[in-house]
Amino acid sequence: MSTNEPIFQPTPQAGHTAVCFGDTVVVWGGYTVTVTMHNYHTERYIDPEKLSVYDVETDSWRRVPTTGKAPPAKSGASAVAVGRHMYIVGGNSAVTHNANHTYCLDFPRRTWKYIPTGDPGENPSVRDKFSAWHYNNKIYIFGGYGPSLDDYLYEHGRYVVDESMDSIDRGWNNQLLALDLDTHRWSDIHTSGSVPTARAAHATVIVDDRALDVTGDIPCGRSWHSFTPFDNRHLFLYGGYSQDNQALSDCWIFDTGSCTWKEMPNRKQHRLWHTANKTSSGDIVIFGGCENDILNHNVDMRQSNEIMLFRFSPKSLVCISLDLAVNFRKILAPEFCDLPKSLRERVKRRIQCRILTDRLKKPNSDPNLVFDGQSGQTCDIS
Repeated sequence: MSTNEPIFQPTPQAGHTAVCFGDTVVVWGGYTVTVTMHNYHTERYIDPEKLSVYDVETDSWRRVPTTGKAPPAKSGASAVAVGRHMYIVGGNSAVTHNANHTYCLDFPRRTWKYIPTGDPGENPSVRDKFSAWHYNNKIYIFGGYGPSLDDYLYEHGRYVVDESMDSIDRGWNNQLLALDLDTHRWSDIHTSGSVPTARAAHATVIVDDRALDVTGDIPCGRSWHSFTPFDNRHLFLYGGYSQDNQALSDCWIFDTGSCTWKEMPNRKQHRLWHTANKTSSGDIVIFGGCENDILNHNVDMRQSNEIMLFRFSPKSLVCISLDLAVNFRKILAPEFCDLPKSLRERVKRRIQCRILTDRLKKPNSDPNLVFDGQSGQTCDIS
């Protein structure tokens, strides 16, 4: 990671997607609420041709431009990591509204390409807020919200109309579909047993050869939550939107061996429609999301651009050393020149991010600092 890149802090956002490559979290899409003159609030999609990339080790962000045919700006899409590639499926955009297209980002090359997947009748219905995962060289998607399944793959699955939408055909489904990454063709999967009800804004995780979704009374029913595995047996549930329209801040651990829940200490940080990713170090990184009732249009929506990190194993010695270097930088600064170049750059980047964070917390922060990739300067070690 170059120390010549300007310091960057993502804008508060929700409805974005994120995947993890090692200890790097790659954030794409979503939307932000901005305040214009006369206190007018407007929603703006995040630039689809740029990535927000968070490095856990140095606790720093960078804004990464991409090339190729990027997806249109959208929210409610699903992102799946396959090797060093990120696939984006579906979502909702200002141009096409609900979508069913598939795009692939080659992360090392920062290059997008569109993936043709056949005629309309060979594809899923257009939808957003569905879950997606990778298994045996296929991308599976389940559920979602959008128009009826007519004119698309509809052999299996149920569609339930949203009766609150008087003039627009919208609803939920419980379809399970799979995209073969060799042939780039979708299939409508027949399932048996107790099929989940039609749903959207849910979360599905893979444990061995099982796909697990959250249901039941404990924890309370919710949507727009995150559900993330952090080892071979345990899953981490955070936040969401309750059935009585409350933004949630509770966190739970589910033991897949005993099928039991354990509630964890509540951080009182309400989040819904955020992302949560497990790093190669075993940490869970939560980013962004909405902090209050997302459907109450009588109050201003509060979005977050904060990182919440949940650690389930001790920090590495490298991370501990970086923390000490930052905390005691005024004392240790004369020794930094003796560090190997790669480690010296990591220390410098970490200090740059700390300086930015400290300044942004001040009421009259420096306007020349970069915020969401808009003009500014870098900070030197001090």
